[in-house]
Amino acid sequence: MFNPSQDTEKRNEKNTIVKKVSVSDTLRAIKHGETVQFHCSSMYLGSVRSAICRLNKQLGRKEYTVISFDNGQFFEIKRI
Repeated sequence: MFNPSQDTEKRNEKNTIVKKVSVSDTLRAIKHGETVQFHCSSMYLGSVRSAICRLNKQLGRKEYTVISFDNGQFFEIKRI
């Protein structure tokens, strides 16, 4: 039986499929020493900052940093 709460996809107003993104998994996929740039439409900056805070706390050191620019249109995540 179909359960929409278990579905990993959702439909937006235009009835197209939008995949949900795991911010923590995305951050973990960044290689050490790499800097990655995202547009604000890809992920919410607040969610990224929260995930970075949680991951850094779990690791016991500052491994991830985030910098926003262009009035918050883009942000860079660096994994040290």
